[in-house]
Amino acid sequence: MRKFHALMMIVAAMVMLTPAFARAAEEEDGLQGVYLRLGAGYTFPDEVDGKITGKDTAAFGAVRMDAELNFEDGWGLDIALGKELCPVFRAELALMWNENEWHDTAAPRFGVVDYEMTQRVRGPMFNIYAQLSSKCLTPYIMAGVGYVDVDADIELKGVGPAAGLTGDITISEDVWAFQVGAGVEVCLTEDLALGVEYRYFFTDDPIMASGSGYEVRTEIGWQQIMVNLRLRF
Repeated sequence: MRKFHALMMIVAAMVMLTPAFARAAEEEDGLQGVYLRLGAGYTFPDEVDGKITGKDTAAFGAVRMDAELNFEDGWGLDIALGKELCPVFRAELALMWNENEWHDTAAPRFGVVDYEMTQRVRGPMFNIYAQLSSKCLTPYIMAGVGYVDVDADIELKGVGPAAGLTGDITISEDVWAFQVGAGVEVCLTEDLALGVEYRYFFTDDPIMASGSGYEVRTEIGWQQIMVNLRLRF
Protein backbone atom coordinates (compact mmCIF):
# COMPACT_ATOMS: atom_id res chain seq x y z
CA MET A 1 0.00 0.00 0.00
CA ARG A 2 2.87 2.40 0.79
CA LYS A 3 4.29 1.79 -2.69
CA PHE A 4 0.93 2.57 -4.27
CA HIS A 5 0.76 5.82 -2.32
CA ALA A 6 4.29 6.70 -3.46
CA LEU A 7 3.26 6.10 -7.08
CA MET A 8 0.22 8.34 -6.63
CA MET A 9 2.47 11.06 -5.17
CA ILE A 10 4.66 10.90 -8.26
CA VAL A 11 1.60 11.28 -10.49
CA ALA A 12 0.39 14.22 -8.39
CA ALA A 13 3.83 15.84 -8.57
CA MET A 14 3.81 15.51 -12.37
CA VAL A 15 0.37 17.14 -12.53
CA MET A 16 1.39 20.00 -10.23
CA LEU A 17 4.68 20.60 -12.03
CA THR A 18 3.14 20.62 -15.50
CA PRO A 19 1.91 24.26 -15.32
CA ALA A 20 5.33 25.43 -14.10
CA PHE A 21 7.02 23.43 -16.83
CA ALA A 22 4.70 24.94 -19.42
CA ARG A 23 5.25 28.50 -18.09
CA ALA A 24 9.01 28.05 -18.26
CA ALA A 25 8.75 26.89 -21.84
CA GLU A 26 6.38 29.75 -22.66
CA GLU A 27 8.83 32.33 -21.29
CA GLU A 28 11.57 31.02 -23.58
CA ASP A 29 9.87 30.21 -26.85
CA GLY A 30 6.21 29.54 -26.16
CA LEU A 31 5.12 25.94 -25.81
CA GLN A 32 7.25 24.89 -28.72
CA GLY A 33 8.82 21.49 -28.04
CA VAL A 34 6.64 20.52 -25.05
CA TYR A 35 4.67 17.34 -25.79
CA LEU A 36 2.39 14.68 -24.37
CA ARG A 37 2.93 11.06 -25.45
CA LEU A 38 0.51 8.15 -25.11
CA GLY A 39 1.78 4.65 -25.88
CA ALA A 40 0.40 1.11 -25.97
CA GLY A 41 2.56 -1.96 -26.55
CA TYR A 42 2.39 -5.72 -27.00
CA THR A 43 4.94 -7.48 -24.79
CA PHE A 44 6.96 -10.63 -25.50
CA PRO A 45 8.49 -11.70 -22.14
CA ASP A 46 11.88 -13.38 -21.95
CA GLU A 47 12.08 -16.96 -20.71
CA VAL A 48 13.58 -16.29 -17.28
CA ASP A 49 14.84 -18.31 -14.33
CA GLY A 50 12.63 -18.16 -11.26
CA LYS A 51 12.28 -19.66 -7.83
CA ILE A 52 9.26 -19.96 -5.54
CA THR A 53 9.63 -21.18 -1.94
CA GLY A 54 7.26 -21.26 1.00
CA LYS A 55 5.44 -22.99 3.86
CA ASP A 56 7.56 -25.71 5.37
CA THR A 57 5.23 -28.19 7.11
CA ALA A 58 5.70 -31.63 8.57
CA ALA A 59 3.10 -33.08 6.23
CA PHE A 60 4.86 -32.51 2.91
CA GLY A 61 7.94 -30.30 3.42
CA ALA A 62 8.60 -26.92 1.91
CA VAL A 63 7.09 -25.93 -1.40
CA ARG A 64 10.02 -25.23 -3.70
CA MET A 65 10.07 -24.61 -7.44
CA ASP A 66 13.13 -23.82 -9.54
CA ALA A 67 11.95 -23.34 -13.09
CA GLU A 68 12.11 -21.37 -16.29
CA LEU A 69 9.14 -19.03 -16.11
CA ASN A 70 7.45 -18.80 -19.49
CA PHE A 71 5.25 -15.77 -19.02
CA GLU A 72 2.47 -15.31 -21.53
CA ASP A 73 2.49 -12.33 -23.88
CA GLY A 74 0.91 -9.24 -22.38
CA TRP A 75 0.17 -5.55 -22.78
CA GLY A 76 1.82 -2.37 -21.59
CA LEU A 77 0.87 1.31 -21.40
CA ASP A 78 2.88 4.56 -21.24
CA ILE A 79 1.97 8.17 -20.58
CA ALA A 80 4.73 10.77 -20.76
CA LEU A 81 5.34 14.52 -20.60
CA GLY A 82 8.43 15.67 -22.45
CA LYS A 83 10.41 18.49 -24.06
CA GLU A 84 12.28 18.66 -27.34
CA LEU A 85 15.62 20.06 -26.18
CA CYS A 86 16.97 20.69 -29.69
CA PRO A 87 16.39 19.24 -33.17
CA VAL A 88 18.35 16.11 -32.19
CA PHE A 89 17.50 15.39 -28.54
CA ARG A 90 14.33 15.21 -26.45
CA ALA A 91 13.68 14.07 -22.87
CA GLU A 92 10.58 12.92 -21.02
CA LEU A 93 9.24 11.64 -17.72
CA ALA A 94 6.95 8.66 -18.28
CA LEU A 95 4.72 6.45 -16.18
CA MET A 96 4.70 2.84 -17.43
CA TRP A 97 2.55 -0.20 -16.66
CA ASN A 98 2.89 -3.78 -17.89
CA GLU A 99 1.19 -7.05 -16.96
CA ASN A 100 1.95 -10.71 -17.76
CA GLU A 101 0.68 -14.07 -16.52
CA TRP A 102 2.35 -17.41 -15.83
CA HIS A 103 1.03 -20.86 -14.96
CA ASP A 104 2.82 -24.01 -13.73
CA THR A 105 2.69 -26.83 -11.19
CA ALA A 106 4.98 -28.07 -8.43
CA ALA A 107 5.09 -31.40 -6.62
CA PRO A 108 5.97 -31.27 -2.90
CA ARG A 109 6.70 -34.49 -1.06
CA PHE A 110 3.04 -35.46 -1.39
CA GLY A 111 0.38 -33.98 -3.63
CA VAL A 112 0.50 -31.32 -6.36
CA VAL A 113 0.34 -27.53 -6.16
CA ASP A 114 -0.97 -25.57 -9.15
CA TYR A 115 0.39 -22.00 -9.51
CA GLU A 116 -1.18 -19.11 -11.38
CA MET A 117 0.77 -15.85 -11.17
CA THR A 118 -0.06 -12.38 -12.48
CA GLN A 119 2.98 -10.09 -12.50
CA ARG A 120 2.72 -6.31 -12.86
CA VAL A 121 5.51 -3.78 -13.36
CA ARG A 122 4.66 -0.09 -12.98
CA GLY A 123 6.42 3.13 -12.15
CA PRO A 124 8.25 6.23 -13.45
CA MET A 125 10.89 6.14 -16.21
CA PHE A 126 13.14 8.95 -17.41
CA ASN A 127 13.76 8.59 -21.16
CA ILE A 128 16.19 10.30 -23.55
CA TYR A 129 15.74 10.24 -27.35
CA ALA A 130 18.19 10.98 -30.16
CA GLN A 131 16.42 11.61 -33.46
CA LEU A 132 17.17 12.40 -37.07
CA SER A 133 14.75 15.22 -37.72
CA SER A 134 13.10 15.52 -41.10
CA LYS A 135 10.00 17.19 -42.43
CA CYS A 136 7.63 14.28 -41.78
CA LEU A 137 9.59 11.07 -41.10
CA THR A 138 11.69 10.91 -37.91
CA PRO A 139 13.72 7.81 -37.00
CA TYR A 140 15.18 7.71 -33.49
CA ILE A 141 16.87 5.68 -30.76
CA MET A 142 16.08 5.91 -27.05
CA ALA A 143 17.24 4.82 -23.59
CA GLY A 144 15.57 5.06 -20.20
CA VAL A 145 16.08 4.43 -16.50
CA GLY A 146 13.55 4.30 -13.67
CA TYR A 147 12.58 2.92 -10.28
CA VAL A 148 9.54 0.66 -10.57
CA ASP A 149 7.27 -1.47 -8.42
CA VAL A 150 7.11 -5.18 -9.26
CA ASP A 151 4.19 -7.03 -7.69
CA ALA A 152 2.74 -10.48 -8.17
CA ASP A 153 -0.58 -12.07 -7.28
CA ILE A 154 -0.13 -15.83 -6.87
CA GLU A 155 -3.06 -18.22 -6.67
CA LEU A 156 -2.22 -21.61 -5.16
CA LYS A 157 -4.44 -24.65 -5.67
CA GLY A 158 -3.26 -27.68 -3.73
CA VAL A 159 -4.45 -31.13 -4.80
CA GLY A 160 -4.66 -34.19 -2.54
CA PRO A 161 -2.54 -34.00 0.62
CA ALA A 162 -1.33 -30.57 -0.52
CA ALA A 163 -4.87 -29.13 -0.42
CA GLY A 164 -3.89 -27.11 2.65
CA LEU A 165 -1.72 -24.89 0.44
CA THR A 166 -4.72 -23.41 -1.39
CA GLY A 167 -4.85 -19.63 -1.13
CA ASP A 168 -3.95 -16.25 -2.64
CA ILE A 169 -0.68 -14.37 -2.03
CA THR A 170 0.31 -10.81 -3.01
CA ILE A 171 3.99 -9.86 -2.92
CA SER A 172 5.95 -6.85 -4.19
CA GLU A 173 9.38 -5.22 -4.42
CA ASP A 174 10.83 -1.94 -5.79
CA VAL A 175 13.75 -2.25 -8.23
CA TRP A 176 15.75 -0.25 -10.77
CA ALA A 177 14.61 -0.63 -14.37
CA PHE A 178 16.27 0.07 -17.72
CA GLN A 179 15.19 0.13 -21.36
CA VAL A 180 16.58 0.77 -24.82
CA GLY A 181 14.76 1.04 -28.11
CA ALA A 182 14.45 2.40 -31.62
CA GLY A 183 11.54 3.59 -33.71
CA VAL A 184 10.16 5.92 -36.32
CA GLU A 185 7.53 8.65 -36.28
CA VAL A 186 5.32 9.92 -39.09
CA CYS A 187 3.61 13.29 -38.80
CA LEU A 188 -0.19 13.26 -39.07
CA THR A 189 -0.51 17.02 -38.66
CA GLU A 190 1.91 19.80 -37.74
CA ASP A 191 1.51 18.98 -34.02
CA LEU A 192 0.50 15.32 -34.01
CA ALA A 193 2.77 12.35 -34.80
CA LEU A 194 2.19 8.59 -34.91
CA GLY A 195 5.09 6.27 -34.14
CA VAL A 196 6.04 2.59 -34.01
CA GLU A 197 8.81 1.54 -31.66
CA TYR A 198 10.77 -1.53 -30.52
CA ARG A 199 11.90 -1.64 -26.88
CA TYR A 200 13.86 -4.01 -24.69
CA PHE A 201 13.08 -3.60 -20.96
CA PHE A 202 14.80 -5.24 -17.99
CA THR A 203 15.15 -4.74 -14.23
CA ASP A 204 17.36 -5.72 -11.34
CA ASP A 205 16.28 -9.17 -10.15
CA PRO A 206 13.56 -8.63 -7.52
CA ILE A 207 13.22 -10.79 -4.40
CA MET A 208 9.57 -10.55 -3.36
CA ALA A 209 8.41 -11.88 0.00
CA SER A 210 5.03 -12.15 1.73
CA GLY A 211 4.12 -12.14 5.39
CA SER A 212 2.78 -15.67 5.04
CA GLY A 213 6.25 -17.08 4.35
CA TYR A 214 6.33 -17.26 0.55
CA GLU A 215 9.21 -15.85 -1.48
CA VAL A 216 9.63 -15.36 -5.23
CA ARG A 217 13.01 -14.72 -6.87
CA THR A 218 12.87 -14.01 -10.58
CA GLU A 219 14.46 -12.20 -13.49
CA ILE A 220 12.40 -9.67 -15.46
CA GLY A 221 12.88 -8.77 -19.09
CA TRP A 222 10.80 -8.40 -22.21
CA GLN A 223 10.70 -7.18 -25.79
CA GLN A 224 7.90 -4.85 -26.75
CA ILE A 225 6.38 -3.42 -29.90
CA MET A 226 4.79 -0.09 -29.01
CA VAL A 227 2.55 2.34 -30.90
CA ASN A 228 2.86 5.97 -29.78
CA LEU A 229 0.75 9.06 -30.33
CA ARG A 230 2.67 12.29 -29.59
CA LEU A 231 0.99 15.67 -29.34
CA ARG A 232 3.10 18.84 -29.37
CA PHE A 233 1.72 21.90 -27.57
